[in-house]
Amino acid sequence: MRIERSFVSTPTGSKVAIHFVGDGERCVFVVGGLSGRGVVGAPLVDVLARSGARSILMDIAASGESRHRGTLTIDTWLQDAEHVFGRYVGERAIWVGASVGAWLMILLHRRHPAWFSDMCGLAPAFDWDRNYVAPAVEQGRLTVANGVVLWNSLPLVSTDLVTSMERYHVLGARTQLEAPLHVIFGGKDDVVPSESVEQFLRSATGAPCTSDYIAQGDHGIAKLSSGEVADRFERWLACALHA
Repeated sequence: MRIERSFVSTPTGSKVAIHFVGDGERCVFVVGGLSGRGVVGAPLVDVLARSGARSILMDIAASGESRHRGTLTIDTWLQDAEHVFGRYVGERAIWVGASVGAWLMILLHRRHPAWFSDMCGLAPAFDWDRNYVAPAVEQGRLTVANGVVLWNSLPLVSTDLVTSMERYHVLGARTQLEAPLHVIFGGKDDVVPSESVEQFLRSATGAPCTSDYIAQGDHGIAKLSSGEVADRFERWLACALHA
């Protein structure tokens, strides 16, 4: 299996890593989450390669191999994704969002519904600042010093990034779907409370919204960490490609 990689400089000042898998007619656009390892890895790329699609995966700024100069905010991520999609896709596509990438996917769907034919959220970290960062700081699992949120004394994100997320919360507000959405989430996820995902699913209207709940699944679902999760995602993708 061949994975090609490119870097694109965006108007925000980011240098975004883009990964290409397959050369089929249908396009799958994947937005990764906030992770040092980035979005490319098995078994996700294996599933994408087998699908016969043309898949384009992006690491959001400050994740994987993507970098950003200056103040990083959620607007940076949204604008970078718009730039990358416009440059490399530019047509209606199947979208996949992993962790925070799934939250960004929903926000971009609100702005550009015509870009989406189907969506899948893997362990979607909706309202990550409120559902993960704030409780973790309160419980002492994360600390804050000099404008930086720390995990085990290591920098995680800036407080500027966390603060910028507040006006983009999706929980507690109705979400109108113009394309079908499928969500795969777990009951043991310490980053994404299953109750928050269920709340979002109840508030979604419009196009069909379906889900797979993995009782013992943790946040590794975002990386298709188990065979069960990978199988469910692969079945969903096959249906989306042949819809």
